[in-house]
Parts: sequence; structure tokens; C-alpha cells
Amino acid sequence: MSSPLRVNSASSPSYVWSSISAARKLLLTGIRQKIHSGYEVKVWEDPWIPTTPARPALPIAPVMLPNMRVSDFINPVTKEWDVGLLENYVNPEDIPLIRSLAISSAHRRDTFCWNYTRNDQYTVKSGYWVAQNVLKAEEEKEVLEPITRNLARRNMRCDNYCPRCGELEESVTHAIFECPLALQVWSLSSTPSSPASAQFSGCGWVWWDSGGNIQLLGTKNFDRRESALHSEVEALRWAMENMLQHSTCQSFGTDCKELIAMIKEPHVWPSFATEL
Repeated sequence: MSSPLRVNSASSPSYVWSSISAARKLLLTGIRQKIHSGYEVKVWEDPWIPTTPARPALPIAPVMLPNMRVSDFINPVTKEWDVGLLENYVNPEDIPLIRSLAISSAHRRDTFCWNYTRNDQYTVKSGYWVAQNVLKAEEEKEVLEPITRNLARRNMRCDNYCPRCGELEESVTHAIFECPLALQVWSLSSTPSSPASAQFSGCGWVWWDSGGNIQLLGTKNFDRRESALHSEVEALRWAMENMLQHSTCQSFGTDCKELIAMIKEPHVWPSFATEL
């Protein structure tokens, strides 16, 4: 079946396919392949890494296995990411992002999701916002990033290394979040650490009895999920598992309205099917 992500020219395309092809740039800016089993997603070609915009995984070395699928990185028995394989093939910067993705315990087909809405579903309003605020801003954004990688891309004569620490390539991420001097600035600022260093999410739960007295509580640190809402799902699930071990209570509460809506109408949040 044809995919809008891999558009090939056609001699007599239908009106629908012509319209999709015309909107391909907008589509690729906001779409991401949602991993369930990983059998249909190509590691080095398809946009599945949860960045904005989504992109393929970055290899640690020249790609020797171009047709590698995401499922190759999943342990078929435990249904967990094979960290050893990831470290052998994937750039270290991508590994925390990959490990934040939940894996389906069943053989569900991989799907698509939209990066610019809370429930990962495309809306005309969000598509218009991306067209006006993301696509139009790309050229202006590049002008505001006078880093050596962008200068070299424009064939300007300059070294491609970081002039502050000597890193082989000065990317935007490196200049702002990874360079040792940048890390010093973050440590001295009112923000205790840079956003790029947040590899974990913290959660906690409290059990109150009918009189409002605290009976038990718990906290946990787990690998960062692909979004704050995914972390909310993980936290509630973990709290429910703990409570069911200590009490027959079937009443749970959360202050996350999106999570409540997700539980009430799971069909409206199809990209969270693996987590639910």
C-alpha cells in the first residue's frame, strides 16, 4: 500500500492522492510513526523518534543495515527495548528518547500520530497552526542559528567544530545544552539543570482513608516517557497496582483532566492504546 511518507510520482494520480502529495511537507513536519510492535517502521528512514518534528533514528556509525526495523531493537520475549543493541547501533542522544516509548505486549500494527495535539490526533486547526508558525518560520529560524553546522551547510568557509570546547560538530543542541560552557551557565542559572538532561520522571501517590488520614504513600523515579501525559498514565497505573496490593479500594483520583478524558473515552486517544 502507498504511503504519503514515501511519495512516488504517478502518471495519473487521483485528486485525493494529488492533494496529499501537495501537503506532504506539512504532513512530514507534524506526523510521527507510533511504535506498537515496530515491524513496519524502518529505523533509518521513517520519522519515529519523539522529537518535534519527528525524525528517523541517528546511527552511531555509517549505516550497514539500511532495512533495519524498529522491531529488531525489541526483545521478543520480554517486550522491552534491547539496550545493548541500541548502544551498538544508535546515537547515544537518541537512546533515552527511544526508551521513553512504550511497547505493545500484543502484535499491534504500528500507526501514525500527530505531534501538535494532546491526543495525537490531527485537527485542521493544528495543521493551520503548523503551516503558519512552523513552516513559515524555518528560514528565519536558521538565520537565528549562526552555528558552524549551518554555516558549513551554506558552503561558507569555516571549521565545523565547536569553538568553545572543540567538539567535532557544533549543532544547536550541543551549543545550548551539551557544551561544557553551556552546562556551566545552566548550573549557575535559576534553572538547576538543562532541559536536555531530564532523563527521568518522578511520580508519587497517597492513600487517604474515609476520614482523610494518610494510610500509605509511595514515590518512584522511572525513565522519561515521550510526553508529560505519557508520564501521567504511567504514574496512575503504578499507583493503582500498588493500591490493589494493599487495599480492596477501587476509587482512584487524579488532577490530570486529559487522563480522566482518556479513561472515559479511550477511542478518542488511539495512540495511547499501548499504555491503556
